[in-house]
Amino acid sequence: MRALFLFLTLAFIPLAGLSAQDNLTIEHLQIDIWPEYDRQEVLIIYRLSLAESTPLPAKMKLRIPQASGAPFNLAMQDTDNRLYNLDYTINRSGDWLEVSFTTPSPTIQLEYYDPRLIKDNVQRTFEYQWPGDYAVHTLAMRVQQPVNASRMHIQPDLGSGKTEQDGLKYYMALFGSIEKGKPLTIQLSYQKPDNTLSSNLQPVQPIQPINQPIPNPINTNSLLPWLMAVIGLVLILSSFLWYFRTEKTKLHPKRQQNDALLEKKASQTSSTTASFCHLCGKRALPGDLFCRSCGARLR
Repeated sequence: MRALFLFLTLAFIPLAGLSAQDNLTIEHLQIDIWPEYDRQEVLIIYRLSLAESTPLPAKMKLRIPQASGAPFNLAMQDTDNRLYNLDYTINRSGDWLEVSFTTPSPTIQLEYYDPRLIKDNVQRTFEYQWPGDYAVHTLAMRVQQPVNASRMHIQPDLGSGKTEQDGLKYYMALFGSIEKGKPLTIQLSYQKPDNTLSSNLQPVQPIQPINQPIPNPINTNSLLPWLMAVIGLVLILSSFLWYFRTEKTKLHPKRQQNDALLEKKASQTSSTTASFCHLCGKRALPGDLFCRSCGARLR
């Protein structure tokens, strides 16, 4: 009986986990809409945080427009506050693409490009829709006004806008809680006389795929042959120097002995041939019979 109870408990744990995944709640969701930022499309960015009670890892499914083709990037924020790519799968569902993934972190960032920006001469129009995949406790919407754009109109109203440090104007509003299955639509229009991208005039870099590979450090294995060659050359030169110095020290004693013998012979010769005057003490040269100083006859 106890074994049967344990079997049933283990069997129903995965089902309980699945039902919990279906009832996920997004604590905070910020949706950024950036038209003509670094492409002639609209960049959509989701920054969301799951509720603290969410069991992790969590299985999620977010829908994006089928026209977008695929997410530009999907990442989770780790405990070091850095973003790391997440694997995902895509399934078509009507006009939507279902992006399915499993996250070990409660903080997610999803980016995609929506090409459905309508251009009619200088007039631009675009419509965005949050499909209501999950219940959201707090939803914030932020729209970026493109460079050289004017007559920006957003429905529903997101306020008068504010210019931030990057020099671009942003319109933002809080929508509070949104029920699951309840869509939210944003319509915007503006006029723009050219196709200049906002990122081209900004000091900040365009959005790039998260967790880009870091350039490889210098490969010491490739430098090892050159290092060994340099060490070998130094050893060879040191050997030659040691050899020449050794030979030089071998020759020096013989030369010093020869010089000593010559000096000894010279001193002996000078001592035997040298004579001095017995009167004034001046030295006489060999062959002198009289002193060159006082004229006395030498002995």
